[in-house]
Amino acid sequence: MQPASETSRAAVAVVDTIADEFGGRVAAAPADAHVVVTGWALDDGAAAFERVEIEIGGAHASAAFGERRPDVATVYGSPETVGFRLELGLGGAALGHHVLALTGVRANGERVAIPVAVSFDVVAAQRALPPGVREGGMQGAVDEVRPEGRPGDAGQVPARVVLDGTLIVRGWAASPANVPAAHAYAEIDGIRLFRGMAGHERPDVATALGTERADYGFRIRIPAYELGAGHHTVRVIAVAEGAAGPVGEPFAVAVDPRPPAAVYPRGERLRGRIDLVGRLEGETTIREERTHLLLAPGERAVLTGWSGDPVRGTLPDRLVLTVDGVAHGTVQRGIEREDVVTATDAPGLARSGFSAVIRADRLGAGFHRAELIAFFADAPAVLDALSFEVTS
Repeated sequence: MQPASETSRAAVAVVDTIADEFGGRVAAAPADAHVVVTGWALDDGAAAFERVEIEIGGAHASAAFGERRPDVATVYGSPETVGFRLELGLGGAALGHHVLALTGVRANGERVAIPVAVSFDVVAAQRALPPGVREGGMQGAVDEVRPEGRPGDAGQVPARVVLDGTLIVRGWAASPANVPAAHAYAEIDGIRLFRGMAGHERPDVATALGTERADYGFRIRIPAYELGAGHHTVRVIAVAEGAAGPVGEPFAVAVDPRPPAAVYPRGERLRGRIDLVGRLEGETTIREERTHLLLAPGERAVLTGWSGDPVRGTLPDRLVLTVDGVAHGTVQRGIEREDVVTATDAPGLARSGFSAVIRADRLGAGFHRAELIAFFADAPAVLDALSFEVTS
């Protein structure tokens, strides 16, 4: 970036990442998958756009700006909230190599095309095994089918998972000659293959087979949106020594619709937001990671922000941080926020700041949703929310 005094005043944008739903950077994705596009954009004169639109191969998506980008503001003298995070479904995209088209939308509806040098491949969903793989026998078992982060549901028939969740399938597979499987796939409704990971250690299988190698295990992680709502039949197919065959029996999966969100009325007076989300490194250092917060099992995340009623100059009676709909720790209140007083002209909000901590050791592996809820005379309102992942 150039210093603000030397920058062009034309519209400008940068796409930082194109990632899968779990944060891994990708340059290609199946046509029926989702990708997450993050970046920032500025209008002429370093002004903020109202919305951003993205098109790739005929697939479209749009989102409001709102991600904080203090680095962009420092260089360009722009507002901080010029970043975007946008989920793009590729179901309507043409297969092939495409250049991403980005458009900024002004408050008056005017649309400004912003060239970005970003390309992306859309590929077909896998519906057949790789060429050269022949049919053959396979030994093994499907040991576990369950929603991610909920081990208590293992073995439920049919396996149930919500549309926002993820299905985990674990087991082991080998050729008749006891050679561990090189690949494992979930065959969905007999028409599509979803690849998993083979090579996980299974010393119990090695002991039973009397072999020195123990890498017989497989793990297939299927986002429920890849299945779609409704009932499905899934079976595992493994590949070993150039031959492929089913492992265990097919099993049923029921994908339930998304549970209804807890929607609370939000009065015109009530305001507030989470300003900063980051991993706590040591006791004082916070690494900001709102776009994709990823926590190891023992890590903590810090949320800071403010909440109040600028019209009456009052603070909420209480603030609650929930994770997956359950209260999660305490929220420290009373932090001084003179910037809020300046922005709202409400001296009563001088101590409207808050801080809260998310502790990964209290949560299971997988994706979670945190919500900050404020109460004014027992009337709740969701001020802000975010999703994050805890690794296994």
